[in-house]
Amino acid sequence: MTCNFRVGQKVVCVDDGIDYLGKSTNLSVGSVYTVEAIVPAPMVVGLVVSGAYSWHHTKAYRSDRFRPVVERGTEKGMSILRNLLNKTGKPVEVDA
Repeated sequence: MTCNFRVGQKVVCVDDGIDYLGKSTNLSVGSVYTVEAIVPAPMVVGLVVSGAYSWHHTKAYRSDRFRPVVERGTEKGMSILRNLLNKTGKPVEVDA
């Protein structure tokens, strides 16, 4: 089984359903977590994520409960727009 996550990566929960024992996962759909550890197990890959465990123990969650957070920087987007504008031959006005 392959793992497309890495320690320190931000992930968003897409499945907060009960675990295989019928207990709450302490996850919340839409919440962002940070991967603290990757736990390989037979048939699945588990992720230990920050903020989703009780005070007395950590718990690995199936990796299919998460998706990577895609962070898009504003500056990168603005540079793309500036390049598009520059192709028109008109100068780009920047607020000072």
